[in-house]
Amino acid sequence: MAKKKPFYFNWQDEAGIKCGWNTVWAQDKIKAIKAARQKERPAKEFVYQVRIGAKVEDRIGRAPGLYVNIGSLRQITLDELMELERLANMMCS
Repeated sequence: MAKKKPFYFNWQDEAGIKCGWNTVWAQDKIKAIKAARQKERPAKEFVYQVRIGAKVEDRIGRAPGLYVNIGSLRQITLDELMELERLANMMCS
């Protein structure tokens, strides 16, 4: 069995605007694409309620989709992976 390697890719929304990055571990690029595609989230609408005085109204909201930018997918070194993890930890703390 081949050893798994880290692959980096960018997220994009429906308009093609970059909105983040992520990594997956896979044996080759084709399996990395499949693993990344499993993490995609399509856009969806939801209903929420808003209280205006004594009246409650239903409103429709929309969560944008999150899609893999296949052109950005590439294999990275462990040093690059550690740097990405460090950046992610800095943004979350």
